[in-house]
Amino acid sequence: MYQELLTGGIKRLAKCTRLLSLDLSQSNNLVHLNDSEFDAMPSLQRLNLNTCQLSFLSNRTWGALQNLRALDLSHNKFKRFPDFAFSPLRYLQSLFLSRHSITELNNMAFYGLYSLKELNLAGCWIVEIDKYSFAQFPNLESLDLGYNNIWTLKCRTFQFLKKLQVLILSQNRLKDIEENAFSDLNYLYKLDLAYNILSSFQAGLFLGLENLEVLNLSFNKISYETTRTLPFPPFMNLKSVKQLNLEGQIHGIQVVPTNFFQGLNGLQELLLGKNPMVFLDDLQFDSLINLTKLDISGTKSGDRSLSLNISLFQKLKRLKMLRLENNLVSLTPGMFSGLESLQVFSLRFNNLRVINQSHLENLKSLKYFDLYGNKLQCSCDSAWFKNWSINTANVHIPYLRSYTCQQPNIQSLLIDFDDSMCNFDLGKVCFFCSFSLVLTTMVSSWFIAKMTPSLWYGFYIF
Repeated sequence: MYQELLTGGIKRLAKCTRLLSLDLSQSNNLVHLNDSEFDAMPSLQRLNLNTCQLSFLSNRTWGALQNLRALDLSHNKFKRFPDFAFSPLRYLQSLFLSRHSITELNNMAFYGLYSLKELNLAGCWIVEIDKYSFAQFPNLESLDLGYNNIWTLKCRTFQFLKKLQVLILSQNRLKDIEENAFSDLNYLYKLDLAYNILSSFQAGLFLGLENLEVLNLSFNKISYETTRTLPFPPFMNLKSVKQLNLEGQIHGIQVVPTNFFQGLNGLQELLLGKNPMVFLDDLQFDSLINLTKLDISGTKSGDRSLSLNISLFQKLKRLKMLRLENNLVSLTPGMFSGLESLQVFSLRFNNLRVINQSHLENLKSLKYFDLYGNKLQCSCDSAWFKNWSINTANVHIPYLRSYTCQQPNIQSLLIDFDDSMCNFDLGKVCFFCSFSLVLTTMVSSWFIAKMTPSLWYGFYIF
């Protein structure tokens, strides 16, 4: 039936006047749409023409589709869209045009799409956009420009998108973003700039984004060489941001300036993992009083790939999840003592050999503690952790019964380690030995002092 439809044309559906959704995706024989192709389907609301062989559009094709709400033309062979290409679709809300060989946008092609809320232009070859590229979309809420070749964002590029809420610019070649590039996006709550080549922040870069909640800057080239205070902290005006992703900077974020996170008072989730090098002093997190999730995993590329000051976490009183995976060689006693709300603590795949009470002190709310993949030694230094992990009822330790002793010639599990010898109180032994020695010395001295004259007297008599 499907092949018959393609052979006979879409007009074979002429009797389906109440059809609401039509999926013609992956129709390799569909290379052209006639002017009146869908005239018999005035009720159609969703039309999927994804992965066909279409290369040209005429606005007369859509003349009867006054009720169409979603149109998918992704993965076809369009190189440009003519003026007024979609003008009859006055009530269209979602338009998908991804994966085409389009190098520049013809803003007049979108004339008439005043009701559009979602536009997907991902995976095209778009090189440049300006403030007129999106002038036809006063009600647009979501714009996906990912996987293109955009190098620069100019001032007020998105000035006509007053209602935009989601903007995706990941996987481009963005190197320069001018001041006030986002200044008109008062309702934007998600901005994705991942996988670009951004290395620095212009003053006022994020001006106007008072309602932004999610900011993704992962896998760029952001890097600093000193903790020196920045004259213009990049996130100063982002008081509503709840999630910030700075993972995977190409050369590592290296040194984090003291006031780098200033202004992020509402931040709840911070991702700093997958950086080849991270140095954090004692003040960087002081302004993050509402932080609940922190991930600094996967920085391992050398002995000093991650450097943490002992007082770094002291003010994170609301932190509930901390991931420090695949980067640590040892822990500093008392480093986590201020994390009284911490519930999930992951130290997976580090090179830790010893965990003792001083490392976990004051973690009153801890419920999940993951040490899988470390190199814990079966020695008296680990005796406390062994007993605590077995006897604690409030903390789940995954794979505890698979922790092996990481020592030569010892083939046993940590939980089977015999720590009875560790309970041997050396102090008491030393006390009794020294007491016995002193007592013996005193008695011997007294005996010699008392008996020596008698012995000499007896010696002379005999």
